[in-house]
Amino acid sequence: MKKMIILTILLLTSLITMAFGCKNPKIPLFKIDFNGQEFFYKDAAGKEPKTEYKAGERVLLYFDFVATDTNYYFYMDDESFNPGWDGDKHAYIIDFIMPEHDVKLFIDHKNSMRYDPSERIEE
Repeated sequence: MKKMIILTILLLTSLITMAFGCKNPKIPLFKIDFNGQEFFYKDAAGKEPKTEYKAGERVLLYFDFVATDTNYYFYMDDESFNPGWDGDKHAYIIDFIMPEHDVKLFIDHKNSMRYDPSERIEE
């Protein structure tokens, strides 16, 4: 009888601890700052991308807004990078693992079909 009472108490204590006391700590989310350009990006489902990810989570974004007379330059945390390319489906592909800090994405562009006197080639 004593053993049954002790086992019942241990079982109830375990259940109460699991229900109230041992919840997983909240996993921090890190933000992507799109520098006001979030409307250029889509996720795999073609929707606006999430702005927060867990560290270690895969971030997969598509940049489909491509003009044929424009060069695009991509930056993450002020470092340039070359995104992937899939011209058949999505154009530029930004694919990375979310680090343990907030990330800043920025796209710069330059119209390559306009005359730019500063790029004049000397003969």
